[in-house]
Amino acid sequence: MSPLNSKLAGTGKVYRFTLKQYSKNKANMIISAILLVAALVSVPVMSLVMGGSAKTETPHMVSDNKVSDISAVWIRNDTGYDLATGNLERDDVFGRVEFRSADFDANTYKEHIGPQEAFVEICFDSSKNSYVIRAHASDDTFLHGSDLYHLTSQISMLFEQSRLQSLGITEDQLSIITSGYYSASMNLDEYRKDNNGINFESRFAIQYIYSFSFLALCILSTSYIIRSVIEEKDSRLVETLMVSVKPLALIAGKILAVMTYIFLLLVSLTAAFAFSWYFSSMIMDTAPVSQFLARSGFISGPLNISPMTIVIVLVSLALAYLTVSIITGISGSCCTSMEDMDGAYVAVVLIIMFGYLVSSITAFIEDPGVVTFITLFPVISIYTAPTRYILGDIGFGMLLLSWVIQVFVIAYLFRFCSKVYADLIIHTGSRIRFKELISMAGKGEKEDI
Repeated sequence: MSPLNSKLAGTGKVYRFTLKQYSKNKANMIISAILLVAALVSVPVMSLVMGGSAKTETPHMVSDNKVSDISAVWIRNDTGYDLATGNLERDDVFGRVEFRSADFDANTYKEHIGPQEAFVEICFDSSKNSYVIRAHASDDTFLHGSDLYHLTSQISMLFEQSRLQSLGITEDQLSIITSGYYSASMNLDEYRKDNNGINFESRFAIQYIYSFSFLALCILSTSYIIRSVIEEKDSRLVETLMVSVKPLALIAGKILAVMTYIFLLLVSLTAAFAFSWYFSSMIMDTAPVSQFLARSGFISGPLNISPMTIVIVLVSLALAYLTVSIITGISGSCCTSMEDMDGAYVAVVLIIMFGYLVSSITAFIEDPGVVTFITLFPVISIYTAPTRYILGDIGFGMLLLSWVIQVFVIAYLFRFCSKVYADLIIHTGSRIRFKELISMAGKGEKEDI
């Protein structure tokens, strides 16, 4: 058996033991249950808070390719301007909608319309000295706020066209007046990219999403690892385990168990959120949540995510997470009691936050020298290497070199663990400082990993 294999002998035993302990821990079960409940209710709560309901008149745009859920529209027009609703009946969205003239008003419309019907009132409001167009639905309506908003927009367009035509404007003139327009501005760098580059918002969204996801993962697991190490030291359980397990196998099994636990928890939360989204979309309007996620960059974007991109992100996350987990394990081993946990936790968080802040600050810098540095420097590269590759700032060779450096860092940290962990887990007294840790490593320099 090689020296490395002998040091790692028993890792599986520690892994299974730690994972079993975590799954039976009441505190972990309570926290997991709270997070799962929060994920399940997240979409309906967000939809209600943001105004998404079957009765709301809050603007929610719908796709032009989506067929309207409205079966009939009753129109009460008290203005004298005739609406060309026949144009809407030839529209892709409202092609199946029947437009009818209403002989009732806004006070009695609920007695005349069904769950899939809408009532539109067009009148002149003397108090505001302007025309008003209001869309209403029944109390038991099946319609979404987006349906009513889109209907109001189309009726407003027809009403404006009718007013212009009453002034003798021709069809050609009307088409020119009502034609759309857009404006755009760009700096010189964006212009030189000839529209093939990635804009400011997309660049920020990609870097922010990846960095924040990894930061949340690390923050969540750091406390688990540190607490696990300290609890075992307090209970003297570690001394029993060391009879049959080497120190390196002990820390490796513990880290892998926590990584597995956190991964399974995140998968469960993702599944709960997906179920919440699917179920909520059947009973209420989730358009506000969709628009919020789209604006935040979590869904849709200028990039085509390929299977290779997913593999790159997963490999980068695994290497980065393993690096931070080993550092966390060493930091937790320096503690002798729960009173020292805050100091160990802060030390790891500072390292994590340093990489996060630098990656956020440099997200918009495209200078080759800066990009190379932040891609290869280990603490920063765990945040920037995959995103810079996705953004096209670096090639696969540079990404691969970043991975190689991270692998060497992980190997060094494991070697460092093998030198100091045996002394750390039996240490009593005050918390081990960095200088003392280096001194311990120097004493164990002759040990092979």
